[in-house]
Amino acid sequence: MKGRLPFEILYEDADVIVIDKPAGLLATHTHLHGRAARESQATAENFLNDYVRKGQSKSRKRVWLVHRLDRETSGVMMFAKSEEMADAFRSNWSALTEKTYLARVEGSPTGDAGVFESWLREDADGYRVRSVRPKTPGAKPARTEWRRLSSSGGATLVEVKLRTGRKNQIRVHFSEAGHPVAGDVKYGARRAERLYLHSRELRFMNPRTGEWRTVAADPPEPKFGIIPEADGKRYGMKTHAILLAAAAALAALATGCRTVPVTGRSQLMLSSDASEREMGATAYSEYKSQTKPSRDSSQQALLARVGAAVSEAAGDTGFAWEFTVLQSDEVNAFCLPGGKVAVYTGIMPKFSSEAELACVVAHEVGHAIARHGGERMSWTRLQAVGTLGLSLAGCGDMVQQIYGIGTQYGILLPYSRSHESEADLIGLYLMAKAGYDPRAAVTFWKKFGSGASSKLGELASTHPCDATRVKNLSDHMPEALEIYGRCEKKRGLGVAMSGGRPSS
Repeated sequence: MKGRLPFEILYEDADVIVIDKPAGLLATHTHLHGRAARESQATAENFLNDYVRKGQSKSRKRVWLVHRLDRETSGVMMFAKSEEMADAFRSNWSALTEKTYLARVEGSPTGDAGVFESWLREDADGYRVRSVRPKTPGAKPARTEWRRLSSSGGATLVEVKLRTGRKNQIRVHFSEAGHPVAGDVKYGARRAERLYLHSRELRFMNPRTGEWRTVAADPPEPKFGIIPEADGKRYGMKTHAILLAAAAALAALATGCRTVPVTGRSQLMLSSDASEREMGATAYSEYKSQTKPSRDSSQQALLARVGAAVSEAAGDTGFAWEFTVLQSDEVNAFCLPGGKVAVYTGIMPKFSSEAELACVVAHEVGHAIARHGGERMSWTRLQAVGTLGLSLAGCGDMVQQIYGIGTQYGILLPYSRSHESEADLIGLYLMAKAGYDPRAAVTFWKKFGSGASSKLGELASTHPCDATRVKNLSDHMPEALEIYGRCEKKRGLGVAMSGGRPSS
């Protein structure tokens, strides 16, 4: 941690330090085991600890976290220089502070100003927060005040004042209003260069002296409040509008839009869950009749154990889960609607641990609970509307096309790259919640970035670049480690594997 600070100190006195935290820097450590691991992690807290110790390794000086900023949120953040000062702020935060944020949100909220009030509660796994009924056990009241500053390119720049300091408060309130913070994929926004949320100003009273002070910092990006209109220029606004209108009309006539679990992304869904499950069950039965299950009982038992843990982590899906190792040289795996999971024997030797197998199983389960197959089929139907009126009746060939069964290449099913990335993220959190060390996912995918064989080199055509995949997983590792840290039954890496089987 020693060296130059990666941020500016905006204000410092005997009691507090206020910094301008950059987006992407953790405020404090994640759930790492051991003091050395925690103190070596790149966090604002650790950098400031080194700063106050002035290079003296034996010094016991440190800073205390007073409030939090999400990793991808930038801006003004305060730390206390004593535990007493930190406790004084925490115990009376609303009375002692006023926080102002800038946020770029998608679309245009109704009116020039407004107030969001609700009771917020974390999900059981601690990953997402949502509004619930007042006084629900575990929920806390939250109030968010906002006013419009400007609008541009299909987005709005708003000033936000927090009257309470709940986890993800701004992000949840704007998402539930239909205007998620730009770049906030977790709460349903489109992916962007960053999460466009910035802590603009902190006004606080020192509990010891009674003195009020205001500290402010502008966003680092000069165009923080502007969204470029690249889509309209690239595709033509008329064509784009026609496609959107057609999608909206079809969605209204069929089952409409749906929110993807975990990521919160909105997706087009023109098929019913029941019809997808029926199609999946039929395809799974037919495919098992063509490709026989492996006779290796150790492989089947291991997959069953991993599958049980991951499916339990997925929660109440209503799926009738099945997990089968199929005898095939293909380096592949798939999961059909209704929770029908198959792993080919061809991929089993690629795993060096149970946790790496869990990485792939969780990825495939991610495809299933996100209903990527149904979404892809929906867009296929939409495309057909604008072509020659192709009939999509019948499901034999469609199942093959939508779910990728029988594809010649690929470790996993050839969904679009965006679906693969989303399944990676869902899978990362599911394996962590199931008790498997999520770092095994990075270890597994790094194996396929070295071009070790011509077979593996062919993956790039249907899957994200391995370097991109590893980076995306690494970027979300702090959140995954938090989930893993809260898991009561940790499995770690599980049993070692060699030659496609559990090591004895």
